[in-house]
Amino acid sequence: GATEGSIWSIWYRIPSTKPEWEQVPYGFPMPNQKMYVLNSHKQCCPIGATGEIYIGGVGVAVNYWNNKERTEESFFDHPTFGRIYKTGDIGRWNKNLYMEYMGRTDFQVKIRGFRIELGEIESALSAYTDIKQCVVIAKENNDLVSNSKYLAAYYTTASMNPLEESALLSYLSSHNGQ
Repeated sequence: GATEGSIWSIWYRIPSTKPEWEQVPYGFPMPNQKMYVLNSHKQCCPIGATGEIYIGGVGVAVNYWNNKERTEESFFDHPTFGRIYKTGDIGRWNKNLYMEYMGRTDFQVKIRGFRIELGEIESALSAYTDIKQCVVIAKENNDLVSNSKYLAAYYTTASMNPLEESALLSYLSSHNGQ
């Protein structure tokens, strides 16, 4: 679950995967937590319909520290459910009444527990000398040893010459969080 919802908001025990699963179950709300799948009018989606995932209940944070704009984008008082948090995740309720995670509404990815905004990396790359266009994506290494996600950046240059990798990595490291 999201940090904004006490980190652990939803659970599902998976002793083994089932071939009939289209998605790995995201789960059921934990005690004192509420999970909602809402449409663009902030109304509950029926079972099987895709919508945006919101978290409610006593674990929902009050705000982002010293960030009023981001707080107003993500937290609000729903007329029926009370204070809820907009996760940015897309999901649906399965016919067996557990939630399924379907993806994101933005370009945020999670790698090794860190939230990464792909757009921020693309913005930094776009400002680099000679980069004309770029895109950053999360890829998965599916070998039996690591099976982990990593970032890959693709770019074109004005001069059509490849860039020096060490210089580019050094540049990106110096722009961390900017």
